[in-house]
Amino acid sequence: MAAEEASFKTRALRGFFWLSIGTFAGQLVSWISTIVVIRLLLPKDYGLMAMAGSFIALLGPFNELGIGSAIVQAERMTEKELRQIYGFTIASSLVFWLACHLAAPLVALFYKEHDLVPILRVVLVNFMLIAFYLVPQSLFIREMNFKSKTAIDVSAQIGSALVTLILALKGLGVWALVIGTLTLNLIKAVLFNVARVDRLRPLFNFTGSGKFIRYGVTLTGSRLFYSLYNQADLIIVGRFLGQVTLGIYGVALNLASIPADKVLPLINQISFTSFSRIQADMDRVRRNMLRTTRVIAFSGFPIFWGMAAVAPEAIPLILGPKWVNAVLPFQLLCIMLPLKALSPILNSTIIAIGQAKANLIIAVITTIVMVIAFLIGVRDGILGICLAWIIAYPLVFLVTCSYYLNVLGVPIKQYLSEISFPLSASFVMVSVIFLFKKMLNISPLYSLILLISSGIVCYLVMTLIFKKEEYLEMKRLLQR
Repeated sequence: MAAEEASFKTRALRGFFWLSIGTFAGQLVSWISTIVVIRLLLPKDYGLMAMAGSFIALLGPFNELGIGSAIVQAERMTEKELRQIYGFTIASSLVFWLACHLAAPLVALFYKEHDLVPILRVVLVNFMLIAFYLVPQSLFIREMNFKSKTAIDVSAQIGSALVTLILALKGLGVWALVIGTLTLNLIKAVLFNVARVDRLRPLFNFTGSGKFIRYGVTLTGSRLFYSLYNQADLIIVGRFLGQVTLGIYGVALNLASIPADKVLPLINQISFTSFSRIQADMDRVRRNMLRTTRVIAFSGFPIFWGMAAVAPEAIPLILGPKWVNAVLPFQLLCIMLPLKALSPILNSTIIAIGQAKANLIIAVITTIVMVIAFLIGVRDGILGICLAWIIAYPLVFLVTCSYYLNVLGVPIKQYLSEISFPLSASFVMVSVIFLFKKMLNISPLYSLILLISSGIVCYLVMTLIFKKEEYLEMKRLLQR
């Protein structure tokens, strides 16, 4: 048993290693490209893309129908079942793509933006591309073959970033972003299928695959609500405040979410796959969930709150003066993002142990509360939307966190103890940064460098004084 657990840890850590290396390499290119593209394009370009992206993200769960998670979570699967699921994914995606293609004018009417119709119809092609690599990609995750998966993801990210950058330089505006997303999924569709030695042929006879489809459909319900909650602010801003305001808010949200969007998916992939493999041993599941929470909180609070503290210096310097209106929304969003970054690990744990219905309940509660908050907040523009996040989301987090922990059998006091130090230490760090701001009177670039350095030093010193064991644990984890 000890040897089996050691082997499992080795596979999990090796997977995390390859995902980390690949994510860093791919995102380095992607981040540089994104910053250059933001400087080249206008807020209205990002506003139009955000409108199309919100619609796509909102309906994405219907396209996948939870099939990927069903493949990863299942204890056993035959080749016939995999072929059936592959066929079901392609067939359902084709029907769904056609329905959405016909509905594009209605979405444009909702936003009062006629130019949105051709953009939507091109972006919708992503649904079909995803259908052709969903099953092969899920098999790589199930097998914890993150080395191959990472190589494909990095290739797709780099290819997409370069295409977007070239088209933006040629003055294509919003179409640079549209074609960039198509490039990403096209590369994945080709490489994930080529990389599989056991290339699957879709089977369109679905008899006997009902249990996987039922699990996926149940999961789709919760994902639909989570998609609505994640896109509700963008949809409401676009509908009531227009494309330019949506462009500013969307860029602020995207920039603030970069650490979570780029790093957390790799942690969740490892966690979901690992917890699915050990779902029968709840003690191990609980122990590893708390450990992952500690790692996310330890890095999440200082990163997000540090970003908020230096935003007035960083955003105009990096993106240019036309994006100065994004500074305040960016700061306000960064305040609550550490909590939002902690939620997915609980979500992944619940799904991994087969509690899809519990996840659905949480998704419904979160969506209802946040949509109401956004509808109230939009009366005060972007500021109102940001305040809705700051006021409503912490309450939602406490309620949903309590429910998740009750299902897992983890005392909430034990969970909160994992995040108490990062929260308090980050508050002190931000105070030090603002103190340095009052003392500095130098160029924006040098000021930004000194502020970031002072924040890092402050947080590390507090960690070494009060939480040396946690520091050493993370150091050992990285060394392994």
